[in-house]
Amino acid sequence: MKHVRSFPFFGIFILSLLLRPASAHSGDSHGDHSGEIGVSAGVVRLDDENRTGLNLHAHLSLKLSDHGRLSRFGIGFGFETIFAGHRHYGIMGSFIAQPFHALAISVAPGLILSDHGGGWETGYSTHIEMTYGFSAGDFEIGPFAGCAVSSGDRHYSAGLHFGTPF
Repeated sequence: MKHVRSFPFFGIFILSLLLRPASAHSGDSHGDHSGEIGVSAGVVRLDDENRTGLNLHAHLSLKLSDHGRLSRFGIGFGFETIFAGHRHYGIMGSFIAQPFHALAISVAPGLILSDHGGGWETGYSTHIEMTYGFSAGDFEIGPFAGCAVSSGDRHYSAGLHFGTPF
């Protein structure tokens, strides 16, 4: 219950970062793009199945604007697959906030498809992911951490994100 009570304070903190003037961004080139094509690979923990595996996530994201406060927000879509003894896929739309020049937080509602050996199951899922990207020439690379929740599944993942801004 302690964590539930602290959530509003975390939300207010993130909102205050998003509403700060655009000039508060650092002067580096990170974030000076309209979108990104990215891939994340990592380890995933399937909580309800008591299983660990690997995941691969690909996405396309676009900023809402190139200037001003809307430049800190974006939309996109993604695809995820989990390798953990059975077939598991996710297709999602994303809403993205970038409170700092290199930190991105996304909330992605979508559809999961999984085959546990008895046929395909589908359901609604919400993914929440944070990435921190370091500029590496024309690319961005950095850590990611995420969580996905649905009625029959919950998984946590962490790994490496690689993106190509455009």
